[in-house]
Amino acid sequence: MKRYKLADEDLATASRWITNKFTKESYFPDKDMQRSNEASKAFFALDDNNADALNAWCERYLSKTYWHTLKTSIRANRLRIKRSYGDAVAIKRIAVNASTWSRLDSLANKRNESLNDTILYLLEHQR
Repeated sequence: MKRYKLADEDLATASRWITNKFTKESYFPDKDMQRSNEASKAFFALDDNNADALNAWCERYLSKTYWHTLKTSIRANRLRIKRSYGDAVAIKRIAVNASTWSRLDSLANKRNESLNDTILYLLEHQR
């Protein structure tokens, strides 16, 4: 089952994020050095313009945690782009306790969506 589908417009962001991880983390994406080396060779052999190939690489080598971090980076980049064109939605921040955040995050991961979308879903489907 696919965890996420990289869009063509996110290819540069995802590639940059992965390259940065390889540069800064000696055991990326795995603590097993042999698997990390295999992942590195496979990544740098990919076609730079093929989102499907990069998505397949991510499916094979990235843990759930790394996928989540990559998706967060992609969403942040999309927001930066929107803001640069002046059409970003205003963002408000809220404080929740750790157990509430954990429950929301767990539900968001199960639904494969953002925390914001999960909160909207819960609000729309409240009893």
